[in-house]
Formats: sequence, structure tokens, C-alpha cells
Amino acid sequence: MATSPKGLAIGIEELMPGQPRWWQRFFGQHSSRPELSPASPVVGATASTGAEHRAPLADSTEPSPTPAGTMLHWTWWWSLVLVVVISRLLPYALPKLLSWLVPGVDGRQAAYYLFNVTPVGAACVFAGAVLASRRQVVLLPLTALLVSDVLLTMTGWAPIPGIRVALAGPLLVHVEMENVASLARHVGIQYSLFLAMSGLGRWWLYRRRNTARVLGTCLVSGLLFWFVADGQVWWFSPSAPLPPDMPESYWGRLLYAFSPEAFLQLRGYPKTLDGLVTCYLMGLPFSLRFIASTMAFGWVFFLAYAWAVHTVVGWQSWGQTQPTPASR
Repeated sequence: MATSPKGLAIGIEELMPGQPRWWQRFFGQHSSRPELSPASPVVGATASTGAEHRAPLADSTEPSPTPAGTMLHWTWWWSLVLVVVISRLLPYALPKLLSWLVPGVDGRQAAYYLFNVTPVGAACVFAGAVLASRRQVVLLPLTALLVSDVLLTMTGWAPIPGIRVALAGPLLVHVEMENVASLARHVGIQYSLFLAMSGLGRWWLYRRRNTARVLGTCLVSGLLFWFVADGQVWWFSPSAPLPPDMPESYWGRLLYAFSPEAFLQLRGYPKTLDGLVTCYLMGLPFSLRFIASTMAFGWVFFLAYAWAVHTVVGWQSWGQTQPTPASR
């Protein structure tokens, strides 16, 4: 007999209470095979045809079993990495693309508003919450950041701090190590920051998921990015006075930060409390985009995951026949 969606080992708590029945049916079911917990069926493999076995819920006082993660097929894993890499390259490639398509148009203004609009944080939270393989969870942010950093360095669009890039020909790039400390700081802080987001998803969403937890974890990840990224910018930037046209009040500085020309005059921040607060205010426009995009992309990832598992019944592997729904 063909397997119905109820026979899948999904292991996800209810995400959207009060929604149509299939949401509750999907997010509320657990593995029907005890030997599979806490592991889960491989995404891309054929679902089991074993008979469904459930304990009665009315008289049970046992806690609900640990939700199983998903062994994501490496094809889908690389697809998620590719999405993250493209999102990091887009703000740098867009001005050149617009200038090529429409001569005379300056695309830097549009690119300014795309910085930090990225699914990187959401992908890290999603991977930590859904994937059963710890190797996939850890490798996702590391691979996406490494590949995008190498591409940004080789193209000269945004070289990694501590590395100097010079064009040696049409297709040749000369890369030279300039400051090992800057390189180590970039890798140590940025990569660890996104690994921490995967850890938040693992710790807060792997065993239980609902709407508040998903959005809350994405919000905390965005705030963590703002706090760490802007803090290290203030700490490691040169000690320099603020521009003369910088407003005196913090509210005026916040409004000043939303101007694309505001950062052209900054050469650093004074190493005082006022300089630290100003640094956080100047970075707020970029951090707000990261927080909003992390929450939005995170919501999309979890909804797409729910829809895919419910509709495709386990995401059958390439070339395999989809199972037919069980007759009622």
C-alpha cells in the first residue's frame, strides 16, 4: 500500500495554531518508527511503507517525543548554499549590471539599499532547526561565506580584510597577504557569528517549533549580528573625530545615518561612549535590513519546507516515481 503523508517521520511541533487542518497535521506529527528517532528520513529518499503506529493521546502522560530532523539531500543543500552566495554578490554586481544594461545610470544608489538584505542569517537558523546532520549544519554557513568571500576577493568588489588584490590581466588576479591580523579577525568574528545563529536554531527550534519561536529566533539572530558586527567596527576602526556636519543629538545622528552619503565622510570613531553609541546608530540602517530580511526569509524557508514535505511527501529523489496517496 502506498504511504500517506501521515506515515512520514517529520517530527515537527505545531507551527501555526488555528490554521487549516493540513498545517496542524504536518507540524504536529512525529516519527511512526521509534528506531528512526532522533534521526529522520533522508530528503530525497523513498518514504517507508510500514504501517502507522501511534500511542493513544488522551490518556498519555508521557512528554511528546523529540522531533526528528531532516537528512537533506546534498543537491538541495548546495542549492541553499548557492542562494546565500548569490545574495552576497548581488549588491556588488548590481551597479555594474545596471550600468551595462542602461548606460549612464548610476546603480550605486540602488545597491546601497540592498546591502544586508540577505538570507544568510535565515539560512543558518533554518539549517540548525531542521537538518539532522550536524555536519550539514556547520558546513552551511562556513561554505557559503568562504565561497562568497573568495569570489568577492577575486573580482576585487569587496576583498577580504587583510588581503590586497591587483588585476594582473583581463582574467588574472594577483592576491597578496597584507595584514594577517585583519584576515584572522574577519574570519574569526564573521564566521563564528553565523555559526552562532545556526546554534540558536538548533537550541531553540530543533525540539519544538511554533510561529513565535521561529520569528523570535530570527529576531535574536539579527540583534546578535547588530551588536557584534557594529561593536567590532567601533573597536577596530581608527580613532578619529566625527565629521563636522554630524548632528549633536542622537536622534539627529540616527536620521543622518539613513543618508547614503553619510558614510563617505566617516574615517573612524572616537574611542568614547559617545563614539560607541554613534557607531551603533550609524550601523542601524544596515542592521535593520538584516533583521527584517532574516525574519522574512526565515518565515519563507519554514513555510516552503512545510509545503514541500506535505505536497511532495518526503521530496522524492531525482528520477524516482512519486508515491500515490493512500486510498480512503
